[in-house]
Amino acid sequence: MTYYKTYKILTNKATDKKYALYQCGSVIPDRVRELVDDAWAVPLQDGLALSQPATVPQIEQLGVRRQIKGYVGNPKFLSSPCMATLGEEIDGDGSKIFQAIFDSSDSFPNTSGTPKADFITANPQVAILKSS
Repeated sequence: MTYYKTYKILTNKATDKKYALYQCGSVIPDRVRELVDDAWAVPLQDGLALSQPATVPQIEQLGVRRQIKGYVGNPKFLSSPCMATLGEEIDGDGSKIFQAIFDSSDSFPNTSGTPKADFITANPQVAILKSS
């Protein structure tokens, strides 16, 4: 991670991809945007979605479990009791806080297609974390 005044450059050394993390409300310089693979305002205002059960403990250790808005896959594979509780909570407008994104009629956990596309359409600013 390389730090600058209003942004940071995060380098994933396994994939050699670079990401700019910039302060919410600030503008990332165009020259920086050209150097990175993606850029996100932080803190994440609209939350995140996970695609692997193995990422849940790290998110919980960071203390940002309530930022998780979705899980791309069958939630029966999530072993965290706190995630199960989060899946039952309802926000002020009557919507579930946490959404499982999968096709329950599919015998194999389907992480592509309509449920995922619908979630992305409804939540365009949610960052989806996937493992490589």
